[in-house]
Parts: sequence; structure tokens; C-alpha cells
Amino acid sequence: MSGAARKKIAILGGGPAGLAAAYRLTEKAPGEYDITVYQMGWRVGGKGTSGYRRWQPPGGGEAIWNRIEEHGLHILFGFYTNFFAVMRQCYAELARPDQHPLGSFEKAFEPRDFGTTMYRHRSRWRRAHVWFRRDDAAPDADDAIRAGDTLDSLAAFLASSFRNAFRPFGNPNAPPAPTQRAFDVAGGVAFAVARRVLRALAARPSWGLRVLRFWQRHVRRWLRPILGRFGRTYLLWLGVDYFVALCVGVLEADILKIRAIESLDRLEYREWLEQSGIHPETAVSPFVSLIYHAAFSYERGEPGRPRIAAGSALRLVLRAAVEGRGAAYNRMRGGMGEVVFVPLYETLRRRGVRFEFFHKVEALHLDATRQQVEEIEILRQARLAPERSAYEPLITVKGVEAFPSEPLWDQLENGEALRDLRFESYYQPEASLPTGERRRLKRGRDFDQVVLATPVATLPYVAAELLEESEPWREMVAHVKSVQTLSLQVWFDESLPQLGWDQPDPQDPHTLLSMYAMPMSTWVPMDQTLPRENWPIGMEPRSVSYFTGVQPGPEVAPRPSERPRFPEEQATEARILSESFVRNLLAEDLLEKLEDRANPPFPRFEALHDPHGREGSERLAAQLYRSNCEPSERVTLALPGATKFRLEAGDTGFANLVIAGDWIDNGVQLACMEGAFTGGLQAGDAILLSKAPAPG
Repeated sequence: MSGAARKKIAILGGGPAGLAAAYRLTEKAPGEYDITVYQMGWRVGGKGTSGYRRWQPPGGGEAIWNRIEEHGLHILFGFYTNFFAVMRQCYAELARPDQHPLGSFEKAFEPRDFGTTMYRHRSRWRRAHVWFRRDDAAPDADDAIRAGDTLDSLAAFLASSFRNAFRPFGNPNAPPAPTQRAFDVAGGVAFAVARRVLRALAARPSWGLRVLRFWQRHVRRWLRPILGRFGRTYLLWLGVDYFVALCVGVLEADILKIRAIESLDRLEYREWLEQSGIHPETAVSPFVSLIYHAAFSYERGEPGRPRIAAGSALRLVLRAAVEGRGAAYNRMRGGMGEVVFVPLYETLRRRGVRFEFFHKVEALHLDATRQQVEEIEILRQARLAPERSAYEPLITVKGVEAFPSEPLWDQLENGEALRDLRFESYYQPEASLPTGERRRLKRGRDFDQVVLATPVATLPYVAAELLEESEPWREMVAHVKSVQTLSLQVWFDESLPQLGWDQPDPQDPHTLLSMYAMPMSTWVPMDQTLPRENWPIGMEPRSVSYFTGVQPGPEVAPRPSERPRFPEEQATEARILSESFVRNLLAEDLLEKLEDRANPPFPRFEALHDPHGREGSERLAAQLYRSNCEPSERVTLALPGATKFRLEAGDTGFANLVIAGDWIDNGVQLACMEGAFTGGLQAGDAILLSKAPAPG
């Protein structure tokens, strides 16, 4: 197709959803679309943005791109089929040389099958270590799952969980001890039993309900005093009770027969489980609470307000148990920028997609009929240096292409004078920008169709006319809420075993831990990223840990005119919360050898890495604290009764507009990388399947 005849697509937002939409269009219809991505600031990635910090060594010397700084903690679970399919293809198309540190899909992602959950038993924090079920399938395998396979997969998951709950500590790759062999045999028996029970429940739900209700009313009250005496048996009792309540709820809702899981979204998850007969202790156990922590599902970020739609939560639980491929989860051998978004960006560039950086979307304007987008108002944040025709966003650190954590100032006009500007903030005053120039993209000249891929919290900013015109849009914005989050990265001069985390396998102590004390309830050691960081010889940290959780704050990000210093206020609060966590909780139950024996529970601050050599608690200043409070950074929630207000990608009510993101009706509903990628692919499909005549 000739360039003049190609339909023009304007993608507003370079987060995972916008990039996935561009990927789908260029994958299914190469060369048929003229695609431009408009992105605020100097890099793509949205809520997954990361970059390398420019660092000046003590005593002078040339500045270097030093450490990886993330917007948050991202764990890629085994059921992220769409995400991994896109990433595998990107790495294949780039065909990087063998010596490239991230030259292949396998080099970039590290499969993991070990996790830890914290739980309270007899007024003490305790740890439960779990080796998740793992198979040889690729994480992007898309083979269909039959009903029988689903039941068998669920039975295998339950049997594996039972076996691993009592697995002895030590190297999981070592020859099994006699006790482990006994538990392996028990696991095989458990699988056979679970398989028969699940098939019986599916075949005769009324009989199954009677049996399960009998267990809830009579059997468990006798088991609770016996199994509740010890931490592991207590956890087993909680797990069985949780599974029974899930089965009761599923059978009563007839989900297996009519697939009515969406109907459960009118209920809150714990409320639905309580109706299904769950024990009060189980309702607040790690088995139930984990979903709230994983999805940041706390209204206003307040620990006392856990809220999540039952259908969305159940769907995620079942997908994790049944649909996972390969390992339970994958860690990146680098930052999100260089592992995910650089390969995606470079692939799209090769396919002909254009990127307009420093272009902040201000507003969409409708035509006279109020049925389609006529203009897009864009604020141009900076001008390029005179000798440049395009902004080139990438740097190279130790042989890997990456995004920096600040603009490349030499590519901008009067760049050195712009260093104090916040190009990724909605709160940066327009009057302080060097241009103040507003572009108006016109339908028929600059675009034919629009992909709106900015987060739901930005819609009051950019889609005011659409909200005024459309009741479904007003309902969606009113009900699909978001929450602000915290991110903390801590570098240490000691290894994890030296810090006290030496179980269950001293040779490989890395884990995924959840359910610890708020606000930093999730922790992942990320030592595998250290080879990608660029530290001077003799100044390298020994380990690094990432923490995340919700941050209390307003339900809706205030407008800049109302609280112009809102990001600074939240950043200060994030620093206070993070430092309090490091001072008071980090050494108490997680990294026990970090504790200062002379001053418990405070940590030995000298163990914190600080290349500037500060003393005592001043070394906290060398760590990274972040508040994700901007409209473009907040995490989308799936609240009870709200998912029905989400619009599908192509069902916006406006002829030339599709939407993309984790906030649309994408089948995932919860905020995660898979939801964002799925929403973006659906937006691309909506354009490909559109039968509307070309405008004009």
C-alpha cells in the first residue's frame, strides 16, 4: 500500500498498552498504517518506566550512568501469555549478537519457582516457604486448555502446594532426603485424591456441596485445635479451609457450568468467601490477603480498606493455578527499561513506527457531530537542538541499550537550562516550559484514528469533552478507581546470607516475599540486576532489594491548580514511610543479621551501600524512595460493582477512537503487565477489525 493511502494512527501514550497496540498493528498489517506514538517526557514505559541514574563519583571525575532506578517492582507471572509472546517475538526480530548481555529472550528473563509468605501465628511473624509447581512449557505457550485439563492442572497445583508446604529446608536440587521422598509420595497420593474429588464435584455439584458444607459445619471445628498448635499444620488447615470455601462459592454460583464468573464482581472478595462459609481466621489469612497485596487493592491506599471484586480476584487465582506455563514467575536480568521497553521500542522503530517525545497530550476535542475526535491538543514540552531532526532516547551501559533517568540534555535546545524541569509530571507549570507551544493535530491531516492509551486517572485531564458527551465514559471514570503506590530500592554492602536471609537454600536464597508489614508488604531481592549496573571497581554493592506497597492518599489525584506541590508532598511522605520501614521493620523479621544488637530493632546502617561514604542513618539518603502519585503512575483497581462500567477497546461510542490499558474491559481487569498488554493488543485488533469508512 502506498504511503499516501495509509491510514494514520495517533497513539496517545507510550506505556505498555500503547506500545502493544502499535505492535499488533505492525504485526498483523505491516506497512498498512502510518503510526505515531506521542509521549510525555523522554522515554516510554508508563508505569513500568525505568532508567539509569547519571552519577558523579566522589572527588570529581567523569559522570557515568550508574544504577537502575525503577518506578516500582514488577514480577512477571507464568500466566502472562500475551506479554511473553510479544517479548519473545521482539527479541527474535532484534537478533542481537550472541555476546550481547541481553541478546535473547532466555538471557533476559530468569524463571523462578520459590516464594515466601509471611503470616501471623500466636502473635509472631512466621515464614512459609513454597516451591511452586514448574513444568517445561514456554511461558508464552498458547495451547488451549480443555475442561478436564483444567481440573487436572488445578489438582496438580493443590498436590504440589501440599507437598511443598512441608518440604525440608536445604538445596532443592540436592538428592532428596528420605523425608522428602516420603512427601513426594504423599504429593502423588494427594494429586490422585484431588483429581478424583474435583471431577466428582464437577460431575455432581449438589452432592459436592453437601459434603463441603458438612466439612465446614462439623469437621473443621474438631481439626482447628489440633492443627492450630504448630505453624505449618495451622497453615495447612487454613489452606484446606480456603479451598473448600472456593469450591462452595464456585458450585453455588454454577460458574463451571455457565461461566458466570463476571457476575461475582458485584461482590467484594472476602464478602463472597464469607457467604461461602470460610472460617473468620482463614478470611484474614495469607491465602486470602495475598490477592489484595499483589493487586494493591486498598482503597485510598489505607491498610484498613481492602477492596477487590470477587470475580476478578477469583479469575486471577484460577489463572495462576491453572494457566501458568513454565515457572511460577520470572524476574528480569536488568531493569524494566532495558529488558522490556527498549526491545519493544526498537522493534517498533524497525517496523516504521514514529515516536514524538516531549509531547504531552492535553485534550481531545470532538467534531460538530460529537461523534468522533476532530483534534488532539498537545503541549510540546521542549525543542530539539538545531542540528537534530529527532530525539534519540537510548544510551548504552555495559553493552546494553537503556533509557536514562533524565533527558539527554545535549539533544535539547538550551538543555542545560532545563535540568530542574519535571517533564514526566502533570504538575510541571506550563509557563516554566521553554516552549509553551501547543500543537493541534487535525483529523484527516495528522490522524485518522486515535488510540487513547493513557491511564484512567488521566481521563479527567485529557478527555473532558468525551466525559461531557458520554454517560458511559462518565460512569467509567466515576467507578474505575486507582491508588497511589510506594517503591523502595535498597543497596547493601553485604550479601543476603550475611544480612540474615539464609534459608531455605544458602546457595540460592532469593525469593518473592509477600504479606509482610504495611506499607512495604512485598519484597524481592534483585541481585541478578547488579551485573547490569555500572559501579566503579571497588564500590560495587553486594546485594539490592526492591520493596513495594500502597501509599495512603486521595482517591483522585488533585488538579495542579488545586495542589501544585502535591508530588513533592507525597514524595516527602514516601521518604518518611520508607525510612521508618528500614529503621523499624527491615531487620526485625526479614534480615535478622542486619539488626544492630546494641540498638534493636534499628539496623546496622553501615551495611547500607553509600558510595559517598556517609555515616550512620545518613546512608539512608543513598537509597531510592518513590511515590507513584501522578495521574500517569497510579495503579488501577478492580472494585466491587465497578468492572461492569469498563468499556471495551473498540466500544467507545466515538467512531475513530479506541482505548487501551489495564483499565478497559480486557478480561484481566486487575492492574498488571498482562492486563496492560492484553488491553493494547485488543485496541490493535479493534482497529484491524473496524469496518467504518475512512474519514473524509
